[in-house]
Amino acid sequence: MNKWYEHEGNQPDADAKLMSPLVFDMACVQAVTISVLEWWHIGKLQSTSPNINSSGSQLPSGQVQPRRKGIVPPSLPADAHPPVILAADPYTSEAYRLRTSRLCSSLSFREIAEGAVPPIAAASNEISSPSPVTTTDAEPHSSAVEKRPIDMVFCSFALHLIEDPSELFALLWELSTKSKWLIVIAPHKKPEIKEGWGWTKWDPVKWAPCQMLDQQNDILHER
Repeated sequence: MNKWYEHEGNQPDADAKLMSPLVFDMACVQAVTISVLEWWHIGKLQSTSPNINSSGSQLPSGQVQPRRKGIVPPSLPADAHPPVILAADPYTSEAYRLRTSRLCSSLSFREIAEGAVPPIAAASNEISSPSPVTTTDAEPHSSAVEKRPIDMVFCSFALHLIEDPSELFALLWELSTKSKWLIVIAPHKKPEIKEGWGWTKWDPVKWAPCQMLDQQNDILHER
């Protein structure tokens, strides 16, 4: 998120949507939604209280922030709008709802590959009722998404469960028609995304395209 904001969201001519990125969370068990919202929250605090550590806590005046592995978000404008987050998972939508108090579609990979997306209206719907709620009504070829492309799609290593390469291609190609960035959170090299599947691998350090097999600047976090 920091790299994205540095190169795309913090430009003099950046329009309003870059201040409120549209995110599609397809890795609902990976706490993507919580991380994105924390990034935005801490970034806004940075603009008013610079002495903020990576957990969002304010440091006493004059105290030097200790060196730590946590990544502190950049200072965001005080009037920055929160990210708009769509979420979909056919198996963990209930767990996502309980963890985030937000709606989650039960769309499958196949349905998304066929053009379905969660309703954008559901992105801002926080759940106040304790009863189980999920959004199952998809909007194939949603006019709202067509008018505003998705900024980032987050997927998990569950993509490697798609055994048929043609099905994986169909999903990735469809996502490439609706969104600009694809971030895959995985503990290994799979899934293998090939050239011509709608995506160009990006080097986050050089902020430039690179070869699909190039792993030099892949972002790795060791436990």
